[in-house]
Amino acid sequence: MKRITALLLALVLALGLAACGETATAGPDAAETAANAQYGFYSHPSDYRGELPLVAEGEEKTLRIGLITSANVTDYYDNAYTKWLEAQTGVKIEFVQFSGSKSDVGTQVSLMIAANEELPDILLGIGSGSSGITKAAAKEYCRDGYFLDLREYMDSEAYYMHQAAELYFPGEKYAPFIDLMMSGASDPMTGAVYGYPNCYSSEADELHGHLWINGKWLEKLGMEQPKTVEDLYNVLVAFRDQDPNGNGIRDEIPMTGRASSSQYNVLQYVINAYVFCYDKYKYIVNDGVVSSPYDTEEYREALKFLKKLVDEQLLTPLTWTQSLSELTSLINPTDGNPETVGIFMAPGERFEVGGDSVYDYEALRLLEPATEKGGHGPLSCTMTYAYTFITRDCDDPLLAFRVLDFMSSPESYLRLRWGVPGEDWEYYDDPTGAAGMLGGPARIKVLDPNALNVANNKTWSHDYVLTSEQYWQQLVDTTDGSYTGTLYGKLQQQVKNYHEMGMNQEVLYLLKNTDEEDEAWNEVNGELSEFIMTARSNFCNGIWDPNSDSDWESYLHSLETLGYYDPWLRIAQANYDRR
Repeated sequence: MKRITALLLALVLALGLAACGETATAGPDAAETAANAQYGFYSHPSDYRGELPLVAEGEEKTLRIGLITSANVTDYYDNAYTKWLEAQTGVKIEFVQFSGSKSDVGTQVSLMIAANEELPDILLGIGSGSSGITKAAAKEYCRDGYFLDLREYMDSEAYYMHQAAELYFPGEKYAPFIDLMMSGASDPMTGAVYGYPNCYSSEADELHGHLWINGKWLEKLGMEQPKTVEDLYNVLVAFRDQDPNGNGIRDEIPMTGRASSSQYNVLQYVINAYVFCYDKYKYIVNDGVVSSPYDTEEYREALKFLKKLVDEQLLTPLTWTQSLSELTSLINPTDGNPETVGIFMAPGERFEVGGDSVYDYEALRLLEPATEKGGHGPLSCTMTYAYTFITRDCDDPLLAFRVLDFMSSPESYLRLRWGVPGEDWEYYDDPTGAAGMLGGPARIKVLDPNALNVANNKTWSHDYVLTSEQYWQQLVDTTDGSYTGTLYGKLQQQVKNYHEMGMNQEVLYLLKNTDEEDEAWNEVNGELSEFIMTARSNFCNGIWDPNSDSDWESYLHSLETLGYYDPWLRIAQANYDRR
């Protein structure tokens, strides 16, 4: 298995959670000893130890929290989580409820700022990398004084955040995660921390995509799962020609997906046999040199193979045109119709509850190397965001920060997501290590999933603060024959498949650009990324020919003209060199 290494922030650790002990209730002493000069964002408070309530007896304090109204929350005031939060902190909560999408609300907040209107004390969960209040906008609002710089509070007041972080990312994972998280919320030019951090960690969701193969068809044809590209070709031919669904009609679709969406992009399943390719991130590092796969001969060989699959009706052109609902219908036939898809890529929840497909498909292993640079199982990094901001109109920013910090506590996360303990969930502690959904130890047992899935007044229906779904796995029996047990048993195998294949040694996940680099990179990135995807489609579907030197040279020339080498790769190299 290839060693997985990732640079912090410019080269982010691809963190996977491991088992650790009971939920911590005391101060994070281990966190204090973990901090060192290498990770300079954190010096744990010497005085504040998370004491509750957060206000003195007899004192009245109110915070106005602005958030996006969720259809799953029937009442924010008469709400179990709100009442618990107020009782624990001693702070009265008032809500400013925004409506619409994140982008709509981001526009509303921008208009309020432009009109110099009063902002809520806290803007909760409104920021995002690509919608809502973008990172670039948040940095500007912080520089202009509309959002407060939280660095001082992060250095001295983040008690519960670090308690949770050392629980979710124990041992040697702790300090790199803190650096990742804090860097992701920091302005590289000023050093200001412009937002309160949120992370998301789930091994099944960190896979590039979930790969499925029709196990019933393999069994009928007496074949095994493909291991190499040659095996894949032979299996797809058999799916096309030997009527594996048994209806006497040549209606089988050997392989499909959705090329326009990362989690459905089955093309990368093939490309990674030739060269590491993860379109979401694009950059790889070998011997200190940053590159991308799209100008390599290995990538060209992958395109040749993909074109062959399309030409021979083994990879359907629907891969470039079908909607999500159309793909979902294909993999979930109704009214007794036979299954028609052999291999596809899609998240597991695309299997419909009550259907047979979740039982008929197997987790498909990844392909072994077809070149010296191939044979990879691409993984996403642990995602970190700055979703939440304390505004200039907050009269008591220290109190606001401490409330956000307390919301990061392990119990707060569980109440915020799962509802009321004893009614909707309970802690699960089994010394035999009963498996959770993704194979690690189960730590909660869900009594009633309705607090998460349907309208109620128990939660705020959002993960706003530091979280880790991977740590709080719920108990599931993968052998009980249920839809849930069956699906998660196969997702566990998906995780194993990816980790067994491994990553490129170094992957450049996220850039931390200067303002000048941001401007230059953003100027070319959108058009360049769109061209790469369009060119792939053209090569696969015969509009261009990857076997033609002329077509390939023309493609490379277009890459260069659009800024592939300068500034796109040049800026990425500068990021790497700085770190």
